[in-house]
Amino acid sequence: MRWNHWLASSQFRYLLAGGLFGLFFPILATVFHLTLHGLPFNLAGLIHSQMDDPILWIVDTAPILLGVFAWFAGKQRDHLTQLNRDLETEFARRTAETQSINAHLSHEIEERQKIQQIVSLGKKEWEAIFDAISDLILMTDAAGVITRCNRAVIEALSKTYQEIIGQPISAVLGYISSEPGAPIIQSSEIQLPNLAGLYDATTYLVLPESGPGNVIYTLKNVTERVKMDEALRYQKRFFEALVENS
Repeated sequence: MRWNHWLASSQFRYLLAGGLFGLFFPILATVFHLTLHGLPFNLAGLIHSQMDDPILWIVDTAPILLGVFAWFAGKQRDHLTQLNRDLETEFARRTAETQSINAHLSHEIEERQKIQQIVSLGKKEWEAIFDAISDLILMTDAAGVITRCNRAVIEALSKTYQEIIGQPISAVLGYISSEPGAPIIQSSEIQLPNLAGLYDATTYLVLPESGPGNVIYTLKNVTERVKMDEALRYQKRFFEALVENS
């Protein structure tokens, strides 16, 4: 197997080519010497020419020298060929790895897009539910700055989201508090300066594992309920007065 590999290598081809090319010089020199001295073209003439002219000895080494030089060149060619094959193999391996990574990244991107779509859909659904609640709902940070609100707040205040988000809740509702940060509003039938009617106000603290947390405010309009209660109390007093005077 190794012998066949060597015969197919550039070393062997270059060695053979160099040797055959170098053989041309001693043949030419010998023919020239035989012709010049009138010697016969036979074995005796060849031996006599070699013994008679030592310069031919040097010329006779041409096949060996050229063969050795060609062998070194072929060896270098085989080295470059093998290096090129190794580079092609490495390039193919890196290309396969890159394609595998790209496929993995594409799969991750698709999964993230699906997750983002699910999150976006869930966010829209939550916002739709959030906006469908008739009670006023606001969320602030620990400093009392409004970060979220539902549509009921927008309609009650007759403002836009941009006019409310980022504003202190005390300024938006007109609620004055002596405490710094987000005020705690826990009251029934409270009347806020910037809102028409009476509201039951409740405050919820949302405390995460780390960070200052958020505050959620719910304001339920109880104006109609208060009016009905007042009407019922009026009717009760009226009937009680009739019974006492009868």
